Amino acid sequence: MEALVLHTSNLLVRSVLRLWMSDRRNQRDRSRPLSELVNVRLSDDFQRRKFSREMEAMTDAVAQRLLSLCRQEFPGLSEGDRNAALAEVVRAFEIADLSDDALFAVDADATKLARQLRRSLPSAARNAGLGEAASSFYDIVLDECCVCYVQLVVHLAPFTARASAELLGRLSTLTDQVAHALQRLPARTLLAPSGTSLDGEFQNRYLQFASEALDYIELFGVDVQRFRPRTTLSVAYISLSVSANLQRPAFRDRLNGTAWSRSGAPSAGTMRVEQALAASTRMIILGGAGSGKSTLLRWLAINSARGTFHDDLKELNNRIPFLIKLRSYTGRRLPKPEEFLDEYASPLAALMPKGFAHRQLEAGRSLLLVDGVDELTNRERNGVRDWLESLMLAFPGNRIIVTSRPTGALPSFNRVDLA
Repeated sequence: MEALVLHTSNLLVRSVLRLWMSDRRNQRDRSRPLSELVNVRLSDDFQRRKFSREMEAMTDAVAQRLLSLCRQEFPGLSEGDRNAALAEVVRAFEIADLSDDALFAVDADATKLARQLRRSLPSAARNAGLGEAASSFYDIVLDECCVCYVQLVVHLAPFTARASAELLGRLSTLTDQVAHALQRLPARTLLAPSGTSLDGEFQNRYLQFASEALDYIELFGVDVQRFRPRTTLSVAYISLSVSANLQRPAFRDRLNGTAWSRSGAPSAGTMRVEQALAASTRMIILGGAGSGKSTLLRWLAINSARGTFHDDLKELNNRIPFLIKLRSYTGRRLPKPEEFLDEYASPLAALMPKGFAHRQLEAGRSLLLVDGVDELTNRERNGVRDWLESLMLAFPGNRIIVTSRPTGALPSFNRVDLA
């Protein structure tokens, strides 16, 4: 057993020293036997003798470590089984690729090197006729030889220099990978602190929800077993007529001093509500109880979500509807943009990407539908005006439609009355 241990140790040390003495740029040099490399590199006999003594000392150090392990492990294992297992370890190292390139491929890790050797000889123990105990002994010795080999290599000065070059090469590749990964990360801005990668998916989900959740109309005056029946709003909706005076002396916008009515808008008279809504970006619709104000806003939200408007209102197809029912905010502060879904779309509110509503407002893509100013107290109505004006100041370019009974009209909006 001692002879096989010495042979194994000598094989490890020679492999290491051959790497140390060879010129890595020369393929022929790397395949030369160690004795030839010694004669080429060391021309002085005294240097060659000193080299031999150092090699023997290294071999003895490795052999003593391996011999101690071999004697301690599996004390009941026969001498023949030990020698057979050691012979297989020697064979594994004789046919293995022990170049520094191969060592870099396993990150100079002894455990990975042992795993690589086993993959190159998947049935070594079985083919050698080793039993269970001898196979376990083979695995232990192979692992220890890999530890010794890696330690010998990494302490060589040439390996340290080569490792630095290898590390720089890996860092260069890693830099390209990191740059590519960073390019794919969502951009983070004030309006998109978590990026915008989920906006499209959420928008589709939200528009589908809005088009379905709001598509109903209750049939008043019909009692079926104490339940008020509903029908589909998008089918049952009948266009309303309004009386409008969009060019009357308009209230000046307190924010920028310009009138909110469009030039060329119709003068006083009766028209379809769709025509009136197309004539101004900010409008309040007035009507008595039951005149269809809330139904109209739901119809606008449904068709905007589905993108089914034609003619006068086709511009609303590209907008995101937000329906705010003011009766829900009696005695409460009015919602911030991130709270626009908390009432009628509450099942989706927690899923909304951070900043989603702000991004729609910033882009001027929102259709803000505010229902029921008259359902608030006089003091709260002033709060609605301030709330809307602050939204318009921060996010100009959005469409805003407000409904109220005549007593709750906001002075700064173009006004149409349901006929």
